[in-house]
Order: sequence, then structure tokens, then C-alpha cells
Amino acid sequence: MTLKILLADDEPKVLRGMEMVIQRAGEDWEITGRARDGAGALQLIAQDRPDVVITDIKMPVMDGLELIERAKLVAPELQFIILSGYPDFQYAQQALKLGTVDYILKPPAYQDLLNSLKTVAAGKLGREAQKREEAELDALKRAAAQSRRERIFQELVYNPEPRILDDLTPDSREGGLFFAPFILCFIQLDNVTLAGLPAEEFETNLQKLTLFREAVRKAMDARNGCVLDLHNGGYCCLLPATDHDPAALQSQVGALHAELSAQLAESLTIGMSEPHEQPDQFRAAYKECLVIMRNKFFFPKNSLIRFGEMNPMAGPDSYPLELEAEFLEAMHLGDGDRSSLILQQMIQKFRQIADRDSTKFKNLVAEFIVTVSGNLAENGAAALPRETANSEMIGKITASDNIDDLQALLSEYTKSIAAHFCAANKPGCRRIINHIITYIKNHYFNDISLRQIAADFFMNESYLSDLFKRETGVSFTNFLTEFRVEQAKALLRQLDLKTYEIAEMVGYKDVKYFNKVFKKHTGMTPNEYRERMV
Repeated sequence: MTLKILLADDEPKVLRGMEMVIQRAGEDWEITGRARDGAGALQLIAQDRPDVVITDIKMPVMDGLELIERAKLVAPELQFIILSGYPDFQYAQQALKLGTVDYILKPPAYQDLLNSLKTVAAGKLGREAQKREEAELDALKRAAAQSRRERIFQELVYNPEPRILDDLTPDSREGGLFFAPFILCFIQLDNVTLAGLPAEEFETNLQKLTLFREAVRKAMDARNGCVLDLHNGGYCCLLPATDHDPAALQSQVGALHAELSAQLAESLTIGMSEPHEQPDQFRAAYKECLVIMRNKFFFPKNSLIRFGEMNPMAGPDSYPLELEAEFLEAMHLGDGDRSSLILQQMIQKFRQIADRDSTKFKNLVAEFIVTVSGNLAENGAAALPRETANSEMIGKITASDNIDDLQALLSEYTKSIAAHFCAANKPGCRRIINHIITYIKNHYFNDISLRQIAADFFMNESYLSDLFKRETGVSFTNFLTEFRVEQAKALLRQLDLKTYEIAEMVGYKDVKYFNKVFKKHTGMTPNEYRERMV
């Protein structure tokens, strides 16, 4: 840390003497300027922003005491050391009132001057450390507040009866955001996917999705919004509505679209809900966005689509849009079991809506198949099994005369497509797991979690957990723990390291928990292991 020093004295001999002493001190100190009077010193203070001024009291134009008073107005943290030939107590008393670091009489004992400068340097170090701590604390507070807001947002969107509403009021810390007029937006890149790609293209798209996430979060922070990760490379964003007028809202979201498009140089689609005003309307706004995104196949790429401009095939209250979105996500991940489970839930919902009207039931199923086919085509799934072709499936649905036969048909349809994606994704999945293993080996000493890594790789946490175990033979948690224990074993051979230090070095802040984990995996405590190795 460089201490910047300004010298002010009307005696050239004194200036040269101080300069020589400071330069020979061997410290990281820099003389930024020299002034022969107070007015010149004040000009250099504004120009060079020194940390400390060593000044005489009696100088032409402006004396040292006036210099201190005027300089404190423009640089409150600036420190002063007075070097004076006047031993009068009145001067010293006035200098102390102005907050000077020291009052040294001429001719100076230069060691006193050096000691005063060291005091100033130590104070600067302390202030800068305090500023860093305060900045880090503020960043932690902002991150915690944002995390809290996003948890509330997630519950309002996904939970039909959000318990958070019991505690959320317009006057609460986070309440103002959720009780103000708002719109929801789905934001998704048009041409970027990770499914079934060769290694080089996979890496390129992973980088694009990472930049996209950073850009979306930055844009939402600037607009006092919230982000919900949809785990498919897309995001649901909460935006405070600046106006109820549709044209004004479209202009507001259009500015966001233009900003992201220009920043990323990529085509992207944004679907925006109608404006809403109460927390209990979040699910309605979310369903409006689902309607848009399930029908974006029929819109040009790089579009801004407003729900109020659409005439969707099925309204958000009559069709299980959320289940459909979950089904599509599971299919793209090649998760046949989860796809089949969601399919059964969708069939049950279709039966409730149709109310024993077979024609209506078949129409709902056909609509579902058309949406799935459109989504798969949009995402480049060109080599799907022939039996899943749109026209062939619609014909079979129309011809079926029994619910059990139709369920079996849909079940085979689901398994066939899921198997296709599972095979297509396998090379990419292996690459992702290899990336994650490398990440663990490079960051095992940090606080890392499956949730954080799933977000980093744009994957569903539950699916990543199953995939990791399938590819490695052990769970994510066991892999991480075993790797940490192996690193701890190596460190225990270094006798100068204490157990608590080793615990921190391998990612455990609680030494008691580290001892428990180590013993569970090795049958010995760390100290017992060390004694045996020695």
C-alpha cells in the first residue's frame, strides 16, 4: 500500500531535508508534490489526493492552519502533520482541535517525523481493511436479501397455497416488491441447447448459457427484479411494472430484450404476462407465461410475445400447463421414470376436465401430442423413432376406443422418446459428470453443494443426483466426502498441521463434524490415523 505525501513549507532547505529523509526511509511512500505556500498546497490536494500533508504553520498567501480547515472541506479523511518553528501552546492547541496527527517543532528530529508517517500509514491500512470488511458485509447482506426474495418468489409461483403469505405484508422488508404491480417474463435463448451435442459444441453452448445467466441476473438486479431458474437454460423473471398500459409495458420489456440481445449477440424469446398486483396472482401470471412458451413454436424467433396478444388453444385454467412443462423437461433429460409418472398425472387431469366426454378427452390428448411434437422439433430432435410421428400418433388416438389402450399408447410413446433422448444425451452427460468431478477436485475445500452445481450446469437438482450416481456408482455426497477424506489423510502425514487446520483445509468448518465423518469412513479418528501412519 503506497502512502501518498504532500510537502508544504516556504523554506526550500526544509523541503529538501524532508524529501531526503522520506526517500531514504525504505517504506512504500510517494511524495506527490511540493508547495511553497498554503494556496499552492490546497491546489495540489485537489489535484493529487494525497493521504497526508506535512505543512508549516507560517507560510505566505495562506498559513498552515487555514490550509487544514479548507482542505478538510474537500478531503475529510486527509491527515496532517505540522512542522513548525513556533512552540507557542496556542498554535499546538488549535492544531490539535483541527485533528492533526502530530505537531513537530523545527528543527525536527526526523525520527519523530518518520514515526508520525508510520502512524498515518497504519491508520490508512486500518481504514482500508474496515472499508473492505464493510463492503463484504454489505455484499453478504444484499446476497442474503436477494436469496430470501427469490425463495419467496419461488413459493408464490410453485405453491398453490403459499404459507409465506401469512407473513408477507406490504410493510415487511421484502413485501413491497411482491405487493406492487408486476409482470412475469420467461426468457430463453432460441438456438442454444446442451442435448446430444459433440464435445466442442457442447463446451461452446455451456459457455453461452453461463454468460446468458449472468446477463439475466445483472439485468434483473438493475431493475430491482427477481430470477427463478427453470433448469432448462431459461428463466422466469419478476419485473416491477412501470405502467398498466400494454404499450408502455411492451416498451419496458422490449428494452430488456434489446439489452440482452445486444449484450449476448444471440437470438432470444421473451414471453410476458399481463400486469398483476397481488401475491396470490403469481401463479396466474406464471401460467400465462407457460401458455406463451408452449405456443412460441408458432412465432418467429427473437420475439417478444405478450399474453394479451394471444388466443391460446387452451386457457391456463383448463389445461395442466405446469405438468406439461415438467413432462417436457423430463423428456429432454431422458428421464423415462419421471416422464411416465407425470404422464399418469396428466391423463388423470385430462379425465377430470373431459368429465366422461371421450371426444373432449381425445382432443386434450391430441393437443398435448401436438405441443410435445412442436417442442421436440423446435429443439432439433429430428431423428425420433418413427412410431412417435405426429400424424401417426393422432390417428391412433382418434381410433382408440378404450382408455386403457390409449394409456398404453401414450406410455409407449413416452418411453420411446425418453429412451431416444437418454441415448442422445449420454455423451453430454458423461462430459458434464467429468466437469463436475474436476470441479470437486479443484474446489473441495470450499462450501459446495449439489444445488449450486446443478444451477451452474443448468440441470434439475434431482436429475443430476440420479445421473451422478448412475455415471459414477456413488452419490454426489459420498463422492465429495470420500475425496475430502483422502485429502485429509495426506495432510495428516504433515505433523506440523493441527486437526482443526486440516478440517478447514478440506472443507469442514466444524472440527467435531470432521472427526465424525473421518471416523465413519476410515474406522479411526484423525489422531488415531496419524499415530498409525507415523
